[in-house]
Amino acid sequence: MYILRLVQSAVSAGSHQIDIDHSFRTLSFRGHGWSLPHQHIQELHSFLLKNSQDPLDLPAQYLAVALNAALDQNPERLHLVTWDGDCGLSLSFVGHQEGLEMLTVCPFSTPQPQTCFTIVHRSSWFFRKLPELEWLYKQCSLSPTPIFVNGIWLLPDFGQPKDLDTLRLYLPFTYISSSTSH
Repeated sequence: MYILRLVQSAVSAGSHQIDIDHSFRTLSFRGHGWSLPHQHIQELHSFLLKNSQDPLDLPAQYLAVALNAALDQNPERLHLVTWDGDCGLSLSFVGHQEGLEMLTVCPFSTPQPQTCFTIVHRSSWFFRKLPELEWLYKQCSLSPTPIFVNGIWLLPDFGQPKDLDTLRLYLPFTYISSSTSH
């Protein structure tokens, strides 16, 4: 899954909050305070093969894996925008075409550093395939960075069973089965 790699990239880059919003076919992942060097975005595919021990390369390595995994889903379109506070880059994939654009005007409502990864899937099958919220909760609820999914904070419960039925009400899909015990 690419979402875990996005979380790893944002956390390792020092993001102070992560917002994940999704609807019928669209997933938007925003890391506040997460910005990557422009050279890393321009050379993102090279980080798939790079085995750097430099901690400054980790966010780009995780993002490269996330991007590769997301593109493997054959999305309708994918858009990555990073803003460092002064300028930014926009990387887009529509079909088999890739575009890279330098930004001089902040595309976000606030000009603070942030990165947004948006993917539009061809169908809603992606979100029906796995209990995404439960998976994300199990993997990321102890993150040092607060993570919000559709506005709901994934708080750790330190081993206590979590009632996810309340959270499911906000999701645009239903789960066929649940492994959560009540």
